[in-house]
Amino acid sequence: MAAPDIPTLVTQFVENHYLPDYDRNRGIISKYYHPQAMLTFESENHVGSEAIQAKLNSLPFQEIRHDKPNVRVQPSVTDGFVIALITGHFEASGLDKPFGFSQVFQLKVPDTLQADQFLICNDVFLLAF
Repeated sequence: MAAPDIPTLVTQFVENHYLPDYDRNRGIISKYYHPQAMLTFESENHVGSEAIQAKLNSLPFQEIRHDKPNVRVQPSVTDGFVIALITGHFEASGLDKPFGFSQVFQLKVPDTLQADQFLICNDVFLLAF
């Protein structure tokens, strides 16, 4: 059996691991981030998995649901990494309508090629109004 290709694995990571945990249990989301990762959330920078976890925990809505996102993947010029662009919509408690978003990840590809073991090194998140 052939190994799955990297874009398929990244899509599995986003759809089956990262977003479901983000929606249901944001308190454990730091496990997907490198200890020295950087998140740019709109215009704010947060460095380190603990600071990223604190930012995500501080968001004003507790309940959120992402629609199935679009995921596009490119290999990085650095071996063992990929760039992923995720776009989609989400609904959240306290918001009167769904919002669009764009998110870019630089991901470390795991040696095991297991979708649940990708590690986010960089994350840029923007709301699309």
